Amino acid sequence: LTHSVTLLPAVEDCLLRAGIAMAEMDAFAAAVGPGSFTGLRIGVNTVKAMAQAQGKPVLAVSTMDALAANAAGTAGLVCPILDARNRQVYTALYRDGRKILADCALPIGELLEKIGGEDALFLGDGVPVFREEIQAALPDARFAPGNLLLQRAGGVCREAFAAWQRGEAMDAYSIKPNYLRESQAERMKKARQ
Repeated sequence: LTHSVTLLPAVEDCLLRAGIAMAEMDAFAAAVGPGSFTGLRIGVNTVKAMAQAQGKPVLAVSTMDALAANAAGTAGLVCPILDARNRQVYTALYRDGRKILADCALPIGELLEKIGGEDALFLGDGVPVFREEIQAALPDARFAPGNLLLQRAGGVCREAFAAWQRGEAMDAYSIKPNYLRESQAERMKKARQ
């Protein structure tokens, strides 16, 4: 089913199960990207609407930070990767919990060169797509187990709470998706011009 059919009923179900009313929320958060254009638009705009309706602030969370939160406490290099199509990944790098490479879109080969021979933990939906290539280039690479492989709401909540404590909340009109690159439609339009 489409997000328009499932998303808000899922939100309502979560609130009912938790015994919380929407009006009791202090703030709302969304993973703002990088990621799929449609998914980001739907998620950000849904959070924007809920926050606006309740008169509450919002928190923007990097999808890479939320994904890396699955590996919280992991020593060494952590590399979340999302399949960006065309042999590219959305990625960032973290060492001992600190971000050392900002969110970016890179060809998988370029990312592997940046990592060099260093032992790294990979997670994200790009792992099944590029696992063999990663293992060939980095024999000591590690991969998150299935329960930590993909983005989870808990990672977004963890990062949003940290942002809340740092005073990074904003009004509902200020949150925007972080696309990192143009959509296919935008690229095609430019090619025709």
